[in-house]
Amino acid sequence: MLPEDRSYIRTKAMAVLLNAARTHHAVIRWTDASKDPQDFHRLVGGSVELADPDVIPPVGGWFQDNGVPMFVEWRAVDDTGHEWPLYPGGAGDLARSLA
Repeated sequence: MLPEDRSYIRTKAMAVLLNAARTHHAVIRWTDASKDPQDFHRLVGGSVELADPDVIPPVGGWFQDNGVPMFVEWRAVDDTGHEWPLYPGGAGDLARSLA
């Protein structure tokens, strides 16, 4: 087994998901033999893959996220009047600030 390449920055997104009573939060049960103890909980979430933009064709395309099909497409940064809302709120403003 080859060692994991850690020469680049990995982005993680995690969430604290509380139950309705706010007494418990969701975690993933995990086992890793290289850790002590090897059984542990981890917050729900995971790595964010920062793929090469050229992977997405100009007309968009179907991809899979953990076996779930999703259609990825390009949306104009200047999307005034677009018929579909963009979530989360403020994402359009962020995109415009980066353009």
